[in-house]
Amino acid sequence: MKIAAENPARCAKDEKLINKLREKVSDYGFDLNKVEGELSRVQKQLAKNADERACLVKQLKERLNMANQEPETSIVNPSKEAEEFDVNAMREEMYKLKQQMTEMYQAWAKGHPPPVYPANPAYIP
Repeated sequence: MKIAAENPARCAKDEKLINKLREKVSDYGFDLNKVEGELSRVQKQLAKNADERACLVKQLKERLNMANQEPETSIVNPSKEAEEFDVNAMREEMYKLKQQMTEMYQAWAKGHPPPVYPANPAYIP
């Protein structure tokens, strides 16, 4: 204290500096409280989002399981063998009709009358 009494100008500067530092500490304390409150709010939001994500994942897994279940093929889809048979039958009929068209064109190109085919296309040779 003896030194402060001997140098009053320095003592006033120090007091101003100390007061400014106290104000800054007070401001930083207020900012720290504000940031801690914001951090708490964000943590709560993250926890809520995690719960919502878990619920969403559960729903998606249930939907995926439902989608992976085999539907009743007798009701929804005809058997694969029946589809293959239909495709093969259509292919054979297409080849027969194509052959018939070729024969008719060749007869027309040569000036001959068109060949005679039965009325029922199932009996086309």
